[in-house]
Amino acid sequence: IILNKINIFSLNFYIKKRKIVIVLSFIIGAIFTPSDVLSQFLVAIPILILYEIGIIIIKLIKTKKNC
Repeated sequence: IILNKINIFSLNFYIKKRKIVIVLSFIIGAIFTPSDVLSQFLVAIPILILYEIGIIIIKLIKTKKNC
């Protein structure tokens, strides 16, 4: 959100890089958890949720600026 506010990354950038973030979140989950698939999901899912919430907040800020 901050990087969007200071015009470093745009909303389109975040949307285009969504697939990479999904893969990276599961890689992070694999690195920081034991070899249990459930643990990997329990680490990756909150990362993805926070990323999506960030995109939604950026969209809301953009629509408020346009009004």
